[in-house]
Amino acid sequence: MVFKVVSCLLLGALSLSASTFVDPTVERVNPGNILLGDSVFIAPFVTLRASARPPFSIVIGNGSNAQEDVTIDASRGSVEVGENVEIGHGATVKSGARIATTGNCPPVPSYCGAFVGFHAEVAARVVMIVRSFGHAQTETWTAVPWERFETLISGITIAA
Repeated sequence: MVFKVVSCLLLGALSLSASTFVDPTVERVNPGNILLGDSVFIAPFVTLRASARPPFSIVIGNGSNAQEDVTIDASRGSVEVGENVEIGHGATVKSGARIATTGNCPPVPSYCGAFVGFHAEVAARVVMIVRSFGHAQTETWTAVPWERFETLISGITIAA
């Protein structure tokens, strides 16, 4: 993943572009190993727990955001968040997760990114494409291995 950082400032050894915002209530563990892209928003009460081992163990791509009470725990392995990813309130992203770091967007989308649901827990690769045509129409595509999909739906009962 390549990040274009237009200008940088240093905040507690956390490297930030000028258009990136990190709320002062954010808990940063090993901030020197956290890289945030351009136009990233980190909301109040987020925890960014990076490993003490360089290089960057938490990488968050351009235009992404972590909403209130999100925990990104890279203490046991790196976490990579792609561009235009929204991590919903209270979600937890664990070591080894790669979110929206591979794949292709559909042709000419007005928006192409990923969303991690509220209070979700992510511990593996996640890909979701969102294609939006204003507020009137939104399409989403998720990639889940068939075996996992079968497991997810096995407990669903449809009432007659």
